[in-house]
Amino acid sequence: MIGNKPAIIGDKLPVSYQGSLGEGYLEIVMDVAQGSAMANSICNACKGASDALSVDLAFVLEGKTEAELPERILAVFRLHHISMKQSFHWNKWHEKMQGLMIQ
Repeated sequence: MIGNKPAIIGDKLPVSYQGSLGEGYLEIVMDVAQGSAMANSICNACKGASDALSVDLAFVLEGKTEAELPERILAVFRLHHISMKQSFHWNKWHEKMQGLMIQ
């Protein structure tokens, strides 16, 4: 286990958000390749053993004022034994998704 302490990913990595209330979706993009040198070294160390790792992610709506409390969980999911050897770069994924939307 690398760690079990929660972190605010938006403080560690570049994160962008896109969405539409009308279409009912929220897209969260975390650029794990643009993190700190320490984050990149952890990612590189995990890449080779990713098919034996589990990563739990929870997205929390952060309350900044008393009226916004208590904070609420938006979504939770687990990445379980994902093979990074079969993954591909964001640009190729984006091209593939664009191709699927056109068809």
